[in-house]
Amino acid sequence: MYRFFCSLITFIIALLCILVGVVGLIVPWSLDVREYLTRLLVEDSLVISLFGFTLVVIGVATAAYIIMNSRSRYYYIKTGNGTVLVDEGIVQEYLIQYWKQLMPDANVTSSVHLKDNKISIHVDFPSVPLSGQRPLLEKVKTDLRDWLFKILGYHQEFGLHATFQR
Repeated sequence: MYRFFCSLITFIIALLCILVGVVGLIVPWSLDVREYLTRLLVEDSLVISLFGFTLVVIGVATAAYIIMNSRSRYYYIKTGNGTVLVDEGIVQEYLIQYWKQLMPDANVTSSVHLKDNKISIHVDFPSVPLSGQRPLLEKVKTDLRDWLFKILGYHQEFGLHATFQR
């Protein structure tokens, strides 16, 4: 739903910009278009109101989308005797630094999901020979488990979902 809404808003804004741009290019050169626009502004106030209402709805939807997605995402994770408030962005930043340290010449992408007191990490590794994939995954899992315990006190298993480029 998130990607659909983002794509829809972007598409509508792009169409609106194209429409306004085309009208802006045509108006100075065509007397008929200028007369039509003048008549439209004077006689068809309902059409102008609908156009304005549409722009307001698009603006409100865009602003709501930006506000909803600009806030940090915090989650409560149960750790031992207490609960820790975890910012998803901080975990993501740590992972970015970890991937740079682990594979400095490769572009490793990952995403973190914190839900229902569980941590799930999805990572897309570059091409690694089949014989080196298992040791790499074991090292990553051990390193991340140690980091999660040391920093967050998180001692439960976490999900590591990895794919390798071909």
